[in-house]
Amino acid sequence: MNRILTTKLSLLLALLAMLLPSTASAYNFMVDGLCYNKNSDGTSVTVTFQNTTNPRYSSLSGDVNIPAQVTYSGASYSVTAIGNYAFYGCDGLTGFTIPSSITSIGNEAFRGCDGLTNVTIPASVTWVGKNAFTNCTNMQSVNWNVKWKSNYTGYSSSSSAPFSGSHKIEKFTIGDGVEIIPAYLCYGCIGLTNVTIPNSVTFIGADAFTNTAWFNAHPDGLVYAGLVAYKYKGNMPSGTIIAIKDGTKVINPNCFNGCNGLASVTIPNSVIEINHYAFNGFSGLTSISIPSSVTCIGDNAFNGCFRLTSVTIPSSVTSIGNNAFKGCNGLTSITIPNAVSEMGEYAFRDCI
Repeated sequence: MNRILTTKLSLLLALLAMLLPSTASAYNFMVDGLCYNKNSDGTSVTVTFQNTTNPRYSSLSGDVNIPAQVTYSGASYSVTAIGNYAFYGCDGLTGFTIPSSITSIGNEAFRGCDGLTNVTIPASVTWVGKNAFTNCTNMQSVNWNVKWKSNYTGYSSSSSAPFSGSHKIEKFTIGDGVEIIPAYLCYGCIGLTNVTIPNSVTFIGADAFTNTAWFNAHPDGLVYAGLVAYKYKGNMPSGTIIAIKDGTKVINPNCFNGCNGLASVTIPNSVIEINHYAFNGFSGLTSISIPSSVTCIGDNAFNGCFRLTSVTIPSSVTSIGNNAFKGCNGLTSITIPNAVSEMGEYAFRDCI
């Protein structure tokens, strides 16, 4: 019996000895004070945190230049990502430079970096993770050049909020060429007063600028952001008639969602896209004419408009989203043009 127990104990100790090296550190190697993990392709690496028990660089101070390439043990690797929690809580970090090789920034990568005041994110980045810059309490300005990879992801990632809690941000500049602003980008940045949005932007995710001083300073009514009809602000009176201004390219997700006071809306020929939930749940809307410039009607765009009796879908439309006209039981007929190549699930469900 003692021999069996001794054998089991020896096996257990051997197993623990095998596990300890893998848990003692969170990285494969360190170069010039930064830690890296090898990616599965074997040719690239991700910047990661220093240890597992306290995922931060406790001695890091000043500015950090993240290299585009790093060499270790005679092998060279391209640096393609900043990983989850990479610089979490690094109070001494005052600035950083991201090379064009970086395509993603992970969840909470710079969370709580109180020393950061100005941040520039290059156009090579296509994804920024959840709470990546949350609670950077002294951050004042951001240059955002991120070429977000998917407008649907940008809409639906309700928990991303990369700058939430960074209340001192006053200036947020969206770079020329950016087309998609993800959902909840600056949600709750109460100090944000100056927002620059170029005409290249064609999609702004849900509540990207909600609870900011910039949005709150607008008078009640339809708020525009560049060439985007962003969101109706305030309570909409019954019988409201709206003419979206000429030159507008996109009607944003949730733009008029639940504004039951809307009686009619005029959409100009410049609009190319009616996005998700744009007119969702209008009880007062009876008819709408969609101009021939529109190519896409998003998910739930007219869902629940049960008094809608007349709608014209032009031959320019190629895509009708999920639940686009679901519950529009006042419709008696509709013509779907030949150009439509994509029809979402339940697009006309409960249309009697």
